[in-house]
Amino acid sequence: MSNMLKSGGLRLLRSLLSSEPGLFLIALAVSCTLKPINTGRADGKTRLRVAVFSRERWRQDVETLGRIENLQLLDFPTRLVELINAILQPPRTRRRYAPGDYFLEADPMVLEDRDRHAARIAKVMQWVRKWRRLDCAVSGAFKYVREVPFARACNYINLPFVALHKEFTVLEPQHVAQRATEARNLGFRFFGSHLAVVSETAKKLMADAGIFPSTKISTIGLMRADSLHREAHLPQATASSGQRPQLTLFSFGTLTGPFPSPLPPLRSYYFSADESCGFTELFADVHGGFAEMAIKHPEADFLIKPKNVEDWWIREIDAIVRSATGLQIRDIPNLRIVGDSAPILMRRSLANIVLNSTTVIESRVLDRNTIIPIFAEAAGRHADMIYFRDYLDLFSIAESKQGLQKLLEQALQGHDLRRGSPERLQAFLNQQIGNPDGRAAERFSELLHRAAGKSEYRSGAAA
Repeated sequence: MSNMLKSGGLRLLRSLLSSEPGLFLIALAVSCTLKPINTGRADGKTRLRVAVFSRERWRQDVETLGRIENLQLLDFPTRLVELINAILQPPRTRRRYAPGDYFLEADPMVLEDRDRHAARIAKVMQWVRKWRRLDCAVSGAFKYVREVPFARACNYINLPFVALHKEFTVLEPQHVAQRATEARNLGFRFFGSHLAVVSETAKKLMADAGIFPSTKISTIGLMRADSLHREAHLPQATASSGQRPQLTLFSFGTLTGPFPSPLPPLRSYYFSADESCGFTELFADVHGGFAEMAIKHPEADFLIKPKNVEDWWIREIDAIVRSATGLQIRDIPNLRIVGDSAPILMRRSLANIVLNSTTVIESRVLDRNTIIPIFAEAAGRHADMIYFRDYLDLFSIAESKQGLQKLLEQALQGHDLRRGSPERLQAFLNQQIGNPDGRAAERFSELLHRAAGKSEYRSGAAA
C-alpha cells in the first residue's frame, strides 16, 4: 500500500511539473541555479552569455575558454540536467540503455515521447534564455545522452547548442574508416546546431559516420593545449634543480588503442579478460619495471597517473606491482598513484612515460623528456595498435623493460632525452591537434559568436 501511494504521488508530482505552471517553476529554479564560472570582463555589447553543460567532463577546456574576456560562462550542473530529465520524461523514454543503444531506438512510440520531452524542455529553456540572457549553450561532447533532449530543445527555440567534441584527439587517418563504421553502426548523431572538433581527421570521421553535416563542423584545435603552448618555454625539470626528482608514468590499459569492435570480454574498462588480447605483457612490464625502479631509487618520487583514478584501475596496477616486487604500492613509500592534472605532473617530471593518448602530445608540446614503450605486444601482434608511428622519431622509444629502465636511469642522471627537430614537431602538431599556435579557445569563441549571430567579435584572453 505504501509503495502504491509513493508511486501515485510521484506520478502526480510529475504531472503537475509537466504542466505550464510546473515548467515555469522548473525554469525559475534553473535560472537561480546557473552560477558564473568566470568573470567575463568585456563590455556587455560583445560579451556572450554561455550555458556550460557537463563542465566536470571537460574542465581543462572550460578553464581555458574562461580566459576569453568576451565570454561569460554559466555552469548548468549535470545533476540538474539529470533531475529535469527524471521529472519531465514520459514513461516510455525512461528505460535504461546499454552504451550506444540510445541512438538506435526505432520504436515510434518512444520516439514520439522523446519529441514531447524535448518540447517540454524547450519551454523551460525559453524562460531561462530570457531571464539569464543566454546567447548559446555548449557541451564537451556530442553524444552525452542526458543532453540530447536539451540540444533538441535549444534547436526548437533557436538557441545555438554547440558541442566541442573533446574526444578523437588521438586519431590517425588510417583509422578513420574503421572508427566511422563503428560510430555509424551505433547510430550516433548530434542534435545541436554546431559542432567543433580537434582536427581535420576528426572532422572527416564525424562527416563520414553521418554524425553531423561537414558544412556545420569546425576544426579549432585542442583547446586544453592552449596553455601548454604558453608554458612550453618554461625550463625543463632537471636532476640538479634542488627539488626531489620525479618520474611519471601515465598509466594505460591493456586495450588502450584503436582496437576494433567487437572488443573481447572485459575484466574492467580498458582491460581485457582475455590475456591473449591486448597489451597484457606490455602493461605488466612497464608498470612492474617502473615499481622496480622506485625501489632502486628511494631518493626519487615515482608517480603513476591512471586515466581514471578508480579502484578498478588501481587494483590492476597493484596486482602487477605485487607480482614484480612482492610488495603492494602502499609498501613502497616513493611510489604513488596520483590524480593531479597531466600538465602539472609533466612539468615537474624528469621524464614522462606515455602511450596512445593525448599525454603523448601534451608532453611533447611542453618540450619534456617523453618516453613511449614499444615492445612486447606493441612490437609484435598489436604493432598496428600504436599511434603516431610516422612520428616516433620525436620520442625516446623503450624497446624492452630493461630499455625503459635504462632511459629512466638516464633521466635521473640529467640526460636530455628529447628527440626530433622543430620542423618535425610542427608537422606532428599540425596533423594531430590542428593547434600549433595555442589559439583554439579564440577560434571556439569566434564560432560561438557566429552561431549566436554576434558579428562584433573582439579577440582577447584574460591575462
